[in-house]
Amino acid sequence: MLQLKPLSHAIFARARALSLQTTPRLGTRAADTLHIAAALELGSNVFLSFDVRQRKLAHTMKLKLNPMPQK
Repeated sequence: MLQLKPLSHAIFARARALSLQTTPRLGTRAADTLHIAAALELGSNVFLSFDVRQRKLAHTMKLKLNPMPQK
């Protein structure tokens, strides 16, 4: 189910905290951290992505991930 939700100040604050905590180690970008922060703040436990950096951060934050397609 897809639900459109506005991004709260809490999401931006969490994205900033994630960025400070993980970007030097994982090389994540601003959009990566914002997407993961939104998922966490909205109570998601599953994250769908094919972006390698985003998946690293999602995995670090204990989100379940979709399988990657085989090449």
